[in-house]
Amino acid sequence: MKGFDLKAVKEEARGAINMLKQCLQQALVRKENLVEDLMRAERDRDQSVEGIKLQMESANASAQAYERELDAVKGQLGAARSQTVAVEGELKAAREEAESELRRVRDQADWDARRHDDDFEAKDNEIKSLRARHEATQESLREVRADLAAVRESAARSEREAHALKRDRENGEAAYAAERKALEDQIRAKIDEVTTERANANRARSEFDEKLRGKTAEVDKLSRQLKLLEAQAENIEQGGRKTKAELSSKLASAESELEGVTKEFNREKTRAEETEKGLNEALAAAVARGDELEGSLATVTADAASLKQKLNAAQARVDELESQALDADAMRRALHNQIQELRGNVRVFCRVRPTTSETACVDVAADGASVALTKSQGGDKESSVAGFEFDRVFGPSSTQTEVFEEVSQLVQSALDGYKVCLFSYGQTGSGKTHTMLGDQACEKTRGIIPRAVAKVVEASEANAKKGWRYDMTASYVEIYNEQVRDLLCAGSGHSDKHSIVHTPRGVTEVSGVRREPVASVDAAAGLVRRAASARAVEATQMNAVSSRSHTIFMLYITGTHDASGSRLTGCLNLVDLAGSERVGRSGAEGARLKEACAINKSLSCLGDVFQALSNKQSHVPYRNSKLTYLLQPCLGGDGKTLMFVNINPEAPSAEESLCSLKFASQVNAVELGGGRGAKRNITSGMASGANASGGGGGGGGGSSSGKGAEKKGEKNAGKKRAAAGGGAGGGDAAKKKTRTKR
Repeated sequence: MKGFDLKAVKEEARGAINMLKQCLQQALVRKENLVEDLMRAERDRDQSVEGIKLQMESANASAQAYERELDAVKGQLGAARSQTVAVEGELKAAREEAESELRRVRDQADWDARRHDDDFEAKDNEIKSLRARHEATQESLREVRADLAAVRESAARSEREAHALKRDRENGEAAYAAERKALEDQIRAKIDEVTTERANANRARSEFDEKLRGKTAEVDKLSRQLKLLEAQAENIEQGGRKTKAELSSKLASAESELEGVTKEFNREKTRAEETEKGLNEALAAAVARGDELEGSLATVTADAASLKQKLNAAQARVDELESQALDADAMRRALHNQIQELRGNVRVFCRVRPTTSETACVDVAADGASVALTKSQGGDKESSVAGFEFDRVFGPSSTQTEVFEEVSQLVQSALDGYKVCLFSYGQTGSGKTHTMLGDQACEKTRGIIPRAVAKVVEASEANAKKGWRYDMTASYVEIYNEQVRDLLCAGSGHSDKHSIVHTPRGVTEVSGVRREPVASVDAAAGLVRRAASARAVEATQMNAVSSRSHTIFMLYITGTHDASGSRLTGCLNLVDLAGSERVGRSGAEGARLKEACAINKSLSCLGDVFQALSNKQSHVPYRNSKLTYLLQPCLGGDGKTLMFVNINPEAPSAEESLCSLKFASQVNAVELGGGRGAKRNITSGMASGANASGGGGGGGGGSSSGKGAEKKGEKNAGKKRAAAGGGAGGGDAAKKKTRTKR
């Protein structure tokens, strides 16, 4: 584990403090720049307001000149009215001289028309002049708008800079944004008012032009023209007064707006001063915090040293616990081996097949350890009853799960480095294959072979957390007519080319057969299903799907513990024997007869082996059959063996059942290996590993002290189990010592 770098932490803290100081100094500089920009914007705004005032005064002067021009027009209209009255009087006085007077009147009218045309032309020139002045006013307004846009842009820029400096005062900025928006709305409203006024002026000008054109068209009707001119003059006079009032109102509004902008500037200036004060306080607090952090470095240094010491102590404790876990695992294996040996190297379980017949001849005792067979003698003779005791008896109602629970600990021994053999024996149709294989499609009815493989795989995965690494491979063969066939190789026939080899390492192999890796429970299940479908079965009078061969599933297990250097080598042999049967009862003929003879011969050889072991003969005939030669390491005392004797409880099968029970009793009396116990295949690269294996109860490479401890452990374990009054271990051993034949 990497140490705690206090110096690096201190440098990071100082760097963070310096960076904070630089940020505060930059914030002060930005604040000063913002104040200068605000003052500059205030000066620009004052200049813009002064320009607006000058433009308003110019517009007021233009309005006054416009009023004077209207008065002049009124005077001209009055003169025209007087002339018209004089002309009418002259017409009444000189009616007689109508012709000459008419010409004079026409001449006078022509002269008046020309004079009016001149007057109208002068007025038109005056209107053009007014238009020019209006356009100048519009240009001034555009300049004012440009100034206002510049002021608005400056205000927006000031707002952005203020926003960068015042992130922690969002509420104040929001208020400022709202006030600024209100000011912009006011400015836009003023601009809209000026635009409206300009449109009104244009509309008035258009109306005035239209009226002038009407007057020119109606020059022949002087009276009507005079009335229209008077009305137009009155309208113009009213428009002038209205324009003057509007301009005065605009001037007052502009002055009010100027006052509001001035107040807003003062408020913004006050906010800037408050912000400066807050930044100064934050800078002082940051400096104080930096001093505090520097003062805390000593405490952090002390804490880091303390934590490092605790870490070293914790690491030492972890190493100690790992060592204890290895020792505990070795002790567990030793105790487990002692328990299995106290139960007997060869254990025999009996299982009675369910039946629907009412003539059952087999009864299972309530203690689950004995069975009685009633054999009818025929006629008036009394029936004979034979009783047998075994390590465990399963009645017809026993489930596959209950059966496997009893053999699961023996399966565990293969994972601990022992050679384990489990085989089923019985007549045809007694349920051997159901016990060993079962129905793999249903979880509840799976047999011992698929359950055992699944348990080994799951246990190896659990032990991986303790540092164990397992490599598992499997072979599946059948012995048919004393020939070996590979069930995992598609299309493989029975041949003598497969030979059985016992290696110097204590491993039994069949040459030329396939060994497939077993990496998961699903892979193992698929392997078992494939082999089961390739097995040789035929129909007989006793069983429609009778197994005509012995099948042996061999699982090779190698466990390695890198930390301790230990290496375990175990093997699990699961054997489903072909059915023992009387040739006459099975009705075998031809090829079936040859198969039955081969089966009975190999089973007879198995019985001879157990007979020789029971008599402790120096020579045991393992080589008399390929079945016994293949199982020699397990039957010779170096391994652990369990036999299942399967019984058909129906009365017609009583003779075969009795033979099976007698054979099982013979096997149950065998003590393998001269009582020295099973041999554990373990090698160790460490002294502790050798001691652990020596204490494992008969393990290979163990010391004499380990064997003495094993014997002492067996004796103590036997006493405890005898005191407990039974169980699957010492209780069964006690029963075997006190067993009587009935």
